[in-house]
Amino acid sequence: MTYRDMSASPLFFVGTKAKHWCLNVRMGTAAKRCFPWVVTLALLATGVVLAWTVLFGINLHERFQAESLVAAVHSMEVGTSTLEEVRPIMAHYRTHVISAFVAKQYAADTGFYVGLGNKYIARMGERFYFLRYVGLAPWGAGAEIYFRNDRICELRLSVSIETKKVEGHREGFDLSTEESFPANNDFVISGGHVTGGGRYIFFRVHKIMLPGDATSAERTHAFAYDLSCVTRLGSCQDVSQVLDLKAIKQDWDRRHPG
Repeated sequence: MTYRDMSASPLFFVGTKAKHWCLNVRMGTAAKRCFPWVVTLALLATGVVLAWTVLFGINLHERFQAESLVAAVHSMEVGTSTLEEVRPIMAHYRTHVISAFVAKQYAADTGFYVGLGNKYIARMGERFYFLRYVGLAPWGAGAEIYFRNDRICELRLSVSIETKKVEGHREGFDLSTEESFPANNDFVISGGHVTGGGRYIFFRVHKIMLPGDATSAERTHAFAYDLSCVTRLGSCQDVSQVLDLKAIKQDWDRRHPG
């Protein structure tokens, strides 16, 4: 019997259909078994994306607040800006009144402190190091403003950013700009290293202290903090991304020729 004769046989037709049916049943069973896993993975991926979106939104809001704070501090002038002028500005932030004990250390009557940078994201960053590569690196920014006779006598702005992890410790840099009144101090740029917290080590520290007769350009350079990299993929990797220390050093060189 030839293949053509066999294919014309009713038994052959029934057998072929049976094979196709069995194959369809097997594929259907496999699909039913895989479907719950596909749904689970899809829901998990959606949850991860939603969680990242929420955290990134919080981090972005903190960054905008910090950038606004930098601009506000830059607009203030030691020896000139009054408590009455500064108080409405500070109302836009989570402001804390500095204790009288601390204020007296700066010969001040009172003072304000503003701290920015989400603590929950910082704690998450300690446990999950990869978060800094998706725009969720730990960072913080703060301002201290002291008043004497209702006028600013001390102004300080600081930024701390984590950059990398080395042997279980985290490295980064800590930047600060200070200005006081009355000021007999010279234009000072200092650096070094400092340890902060059980798992944080900030090796690169740069402190700028402006002179009492600081020019508008010197103040602009010293307070020109750029925080855009804290929400960037990969986060901040170098001090120059946040503050132009070369421009500040050039200002210092002009006051100290030779």
